[in-house]
Amino acid sequence: MTTAPVPDPIAQALAAERVRNGRIVGFVRLGAVSTALLLDRTLALASLSFIGPPLPLFFLWIVLGVAVTVAAQRSERVAERSGLAVPLMDMPFLYSMMRELVDRLAVGGFADDARSIAVSSTVFFVLLLFLTSMLIGQREVYFAAFVAMTLEVALGVQARAPDLPRTAPLRG
Repeated sequence: MTTAPVPDPIAQALAAERVRNGRIVGFVRLGAVSTALLLDRTLALASLSFIGPPLPLFFLWIVLGVAVTVAAQRSERVAERSGLAVPLMDMPFLYSMMRELVDRLAVGGFADDARSIAVSSTVFFVLLLFLTSMLIGQREVYFAAFVAMTLEVALGVQARAPDLPRTAPLRG
């Protein structure tokens, strides 16, 4: 007579914690991106010479964030895997916004500021990586670290190479 394997209580607790954190992080994402958008618009109103990230990326990030948050609230499976939205959605959006900002600053004659923004964005990638470590397994964290490092290096190269062809900054 064979008996069913006894589930590991630690693995069960970790899985339940990932589901809970996956549901919470959606609201944290929406709060953080909305706060950044509010701060961006406040600074834009306060200064005529303000150079900021493009609004379309902000809005798209919020719409996709709402979609992931709603899906995680409705499905335990989505909630458990929603941590992958950080390296697959949040990090690329952060990179895109910072790259546009770096391009806008460089085109506007503020190359030193562009380099400073590129370097300081490391903090945001590290925070996203820290957030990821609470949401997904070890292999996925390695993947997220690879994504973060790749995007940060690409941003640094773009900011330090003023002779690279620049795309026209997005309107917004």
